[in-house]
Amino acid sequence: EQGAPQGSGWYASGEEASWSVPSPTEEVDGTRYVTSTPTGSVVMDGPQSIDIPWTTQYGLTINSDHGSPVGAGWYATGEEASWSVTSPAEEAGGTRYVTATPTGSVVMDAPQMIDIPWTAQYELTINLDHGTPVGAGWYASGEEASWSVTSPTEEAGGTRYVTSTPTGSVVMDAPQMIDIPWTA
Repeated sequence: EQGAPQGSGWYASGEEASWSVPSPTEEVDGTRYVTSTPTGSVVMDGPQSIDIPWTTQYGLTINSDHGSPVGAGWYATGEEASWSVTSPAEEAGGTRYVTATPTGSVVMDAPQMIDIPWTAQYELTINLDHGTPVGAGWYASGEEASWSVTSPTEEAGGTRYVTSTPTGSVVMDAPQMIDIPWTA
């Protein structure tokens, strides 16, 4: 009942009749049909009827603005479809994107659409010539990042360095760079 069969008609006794159907069929609303026997032939030694077994397939669509989605495509009814995205994704210039759902699976009992939610993260960089920084790293957009450095600090040769800004915080609405000034 699927496709548009070619080859139906009247044939002389003993003649070989070839037939074919398009497989897969045209997709309609995320559903299509496939057969493992799209072509064949039969010797006409009497009336013949060809039953073509069809498998229903549903489309899996992955909507993702980042992370190179894997797994979209066509799956047989009842098949478990696994999908994934790379997270964190597109790390450049102190910005990257993360998702809480980098992998998943779904039973294909109908066409499925997976929407991957992404959150921007920004990098906090602490530039300093002395001391030990705490708090550098990645933070969600809008998050308040607290940072600190060890002060005073002593270095080889007995020189002691001090900063007037040993702690601070910044709202991460973009990549941030903290420069720590030191005095000996």
